[in-house]
Amino acid sequence: MSARSEDVMLLRRITSAIDFWVPPFLFFVGTFTNTLVVMVMRSKHFRHMSTSFYMAVSAVVDTVSLLVPLPPHYLYVNFPHIFDSVRHVHVICAICHPSGWITSNLGVFLTVAMTIDRSLAIQFPLKAPTLCTVRKAKIVTVCLLLLELLVEGHVAFTTRVVPKGVLAYLCAVDTSFSDTYRIFHDIYWPYIHNVGPRTAKDLGEGAKSSGGTQSGKTSSKSRQLSLMLVIDSVSIITCTMPLTLYMMLFQSFQSINIFDNSPVDQATQGLLFAIGFYLIQVNHCANFFLYCLSGARFREALKEVVLPWKLKHQDNRFTRFFNKIATVSSISVNTQGDLD
Repeated sequence: MSARSEDVMLLRRITSAIDFWVPPFLFFVGTFTNTLVVMVMRSKHFRHMSTSFYMAVSAVVDTVSLLVPLPPHYLYVNFPHIFDSVRHVHVICAICHPSGWITSNLGVFLTVAMTIDRSLAIQFPLKAPTLCTVRKAKIVTVCLLLLELLVEGHVAFTTRVVPKGVLAYLCAVDTSFSDTYRIFHDIYWPYIHNVGPRTAKDLGEGAKSSGGTQSGKTSSKSRQLSLMLVIDSVSIITCTMPLTLYMMLFQSFQSINIFDNSPVDQATQGLLFAIGFYLIQVNHCANFFLYCLSGARFREALKEVVLPWKLKHQDNRFTRFFNKIATVSSISVNTQGDLD
């Protein structure tokens, strides 16, 4: 066996292991933790805050991304033969493919909206009750969703199930019907997906710097919130950039014929795509851990959601303790009165 054949087998073995073990872990962990985020943000401590609404919607969007595009992808890359009889049913990709892009980009722009919302609350604390409301957050969310549907909607009409032999992914955009669309998709489209993460990072840094102008209690809350938003923005950059770069470089390399479609090149592309794709899915699972890391109030509310009986037991214990103190005090007062 030649060295190149061994390299191909090793690359494919690594890719197969990633494809088989990573998606189930991300699916169950992400669904569970995002559900906890929604429950915490709907608790009495957060439900009336606009930022909490953005966080809850972001968790729902992340869950949709894990529930819709991920399971078909997992089945295809591990058991491609079950799709042999449905390769002509492109409605599968019309649902899964654009939903993946929409949820990923919508999560980024929800982070941007949340950053702007909190920046306004920090800079204009007296106007915050009217500027940062749940109603306005709902309007912004609907507008962002409509924007994403408009920008990403074309994928639903051009995506197709890949032909037999392509094993790295289930769906791919067909650009053969129009040279104009091919130029748009191959040259300009990859850059569009890079705008959101960069904007989120810039606004997160702006929120961090704006927190320094406050003082006292407001300054402390500002620093904590800025830290959370900056960590969230860095997470988005880290998890979404690899696949974006892969798409940009792959299209460029194809146009200048760097890849010769040899087995080694195909195996390398498959591994790079798997890493980039699952990093995006990791981003859909990360917010819960970021919130726990950077938000003391989130941790306290999480305890109430996860362990309500324990807190109730503690409250009852403290209540009984103070009732005993009150009873002893009352008896002492009455005894003193009788002695007088």
